[in-house]
Amino acid sequence: MVSESCNKYDRTNDLVFKEYKRYKKRKPPPDFSEVIDFHQPEKYISLIKESYVDSTIPENVFCKVGLKHPKNWKVYELLTCPGFIVIQNPFICYGAQSHWIKQALTEYTKKPYPCNLDALVALDKDKTVWEISQEKSVENNFINQLRWTHMGYHFDYNIVDYKAKEYYGFPKDLAELTVTIADVFKFQNYIAETGIINYYPEGSSMGGHTDHYEEELSQPLISYSFGQAAVFLIGGPTRDIKPEGIWVRTGDIILMTGPSRTAFHAVPCIITKNQKTIPHDIGVSCQLWQTSEYFPAAERAEYCKCIDCSHHFWTNAMNDSSWEKFAEYISKTRININIRQVHKHVDTNNK
Repeated sequence: MVSESCNKYDRTNDLVFKEYKRYKKRKPPPDFSEVIDFHQPEKYISLIKESYVDSTIPENVFCKVGLKHPKNWKVYELLTCPGFIVIQNPFICYGAQSHWIKQALTEYTKKPYPCNLDALVALDKDKTVWEISQEKSVENNFINQLRWTHMGYHFDYNIVDYKAKEYYGFPKDLAELTVTIADVFKFQNYIAETGIINYYPEGSSMGGHTDHYEEELSQPLISYSFGQAAVFLIGGPTRDIKPEGIWVRTGDIILMTGPSRTAFHAVPCIITKNQKTIPHDIGVSCQLWQTSEYFPAAERAEYCKCIDCSHHFWTNAMNDSSWEKFAEYISKTRININIRQVHKHVDTNNK
């Protein structure tokens, strides 16, 4: 989690840094022709393989967290980085995605969760960062200064490690979503103990790093992307391995498992909606999606089947009048929520 700019050493063989700089440059703009696009998997058969997953878990379990059943998922593994898995947008509809977008800007920014804005102003413990940003007394760009927030165990960037005694609780809805996905891929007894949300406005990036500070590395890092598209670089255990670039779009879920769990990775650029490479913009009302060419009949039917379920906890934020402001924010931003299990736990059931 250390920025590239902080590293002072010979980069002659640092291919992670070289690829990061290649895709980060703006003038001239980078050539994206080598970036793997999971919307066109047939073009990358030498680099990716499709996996088929199914589950005996009842369908209503997935409906509850806003996901399609795994039999309808498109799942790919990167051959150059074993264990690196991409689920291509398994969410039921854009309305299901809107729940997690709104949560990431409201409930997950409440105290006691720490965020980068704590260094700028004393935040009201009873208000979300989003609520504070809407107040007239606060400049309009306040929400645009949000870069990260932490849930569960707090990762301290100053010491580059977890503060073991600082635990702030973990959102139940996000934990249930994550455990459901872990169960599909047979990662049993997964405990969502820390969540780091990164907010990427246009022009932002994250340099090459590894996530190896957790005690428990046999459990996957599970990452959710919402909003604008990004180029994600994933390499190997050392910097002299050239990383592959992949497109990560709204709704995509990444699992870093096995060898990929501690591989070098980076986010060199965010692609906003004025670029032809952007996925369909989710920043409109759900009613418009239901009548547009971008909301396929099969997905609409699945959404309608699920929307009346009394047991699911997600709500379609797009149907609320306040969504327009969230839409404006997400039309220029990528939100990335990544979840890890920090500690090893003894399975008392196998004693």
